[in-house]
Amino acid sequence: MYMKENEDDCFQTSVGIGTVDEKMGMQVFPNPASDYILLQSEITLDKAGFQLLSVHGGIVIRDNMDSDSKKIDIAGLPPGVYLIQFEQAGLPVLKIL
Repeated sequence: MYMKENEDDCFQTSVGIGTVDEKMGMQVFPNPASDYILLQSEITLDKAGFQLLSVHGGIVIRDNMDSDSKKIDIAGLPPGVYLIQFEQAGLPVLKIL
């Protein structure tokens, strides 16, 4: 809740992106991470591809989901904020920040 300047009322706002669709059941953990991240889905993403992107949009890691979970080694990456984009049949299906 935030106070409006020069007013007595409060308003609620949010920043950032929307949350992951609960139907996808996708989890990425641990967060924060330093050695590895684990991608885990409650549904099969039938050989969906994924990309780990830097905040500048550069592709850092590109791979495919072989099953409903995937462990990704990130120990060699510099500290920072990264994005994960999943693709199925070449179309983006989910993006996690």
